Amino acid sequence: MIKPKCTDLKLNEPTILDCDKVLAMRQEFLNTNCKFNGTCNLDLYDKYIDWLAHTINQTHGTEFNNNPSSIKHTYLVTAPENVLIGMVEIIFYYNYQSMQQCAHIVECIRPTCRRQSFGKPLLKKAIQECCAFGIAKQNISFERNSKASNDTMNKITDF
Repeated sequence: MIKPKCTDLKLNEPTILDCDKVLAMRQEFLNTNCKFNGTCNLDLYDKYIDWLAHTINQTHGTEFNNNPSSIKHTYLVTAPENVLIGMVEIIFYYNYQSMQQCAHIVECIRPTCRRQSFGKPLLKKAIQECCAFGIAKQNISFERNSKASNDTMNKITDF
């Protein structure tokens, strides 16, 4: 695998052409016993086409989790040379308490790309995507027991 650089990350909706890359990433997660958070339940699907159909249904469906005011978008995160470094899920929802549209961001970086400074640029791209949808308020999920996740959260306060 080419060592990717953390500059110029791109968010792309998954397509059938991404099959080999996504399945290779899935295998990395399985081999390392890593959590699949932020992968749109990739751990539950042995066949890429089934996972892709699930992902497309949630992205282009009319609701997420039986909630008509929320929709989930799943993006592949790629570095230059089209190297897949991870995924990010953005759940857009309406917060009735604050009376505003919000977004919840869940990101994951594949095991072989961790500890290479991808966390902050990945989250920055996800936040930019939220802003492009007109969402100014975002919540970010992270592993509280992970030093790397905590370090990343401490770094993003300067966005």
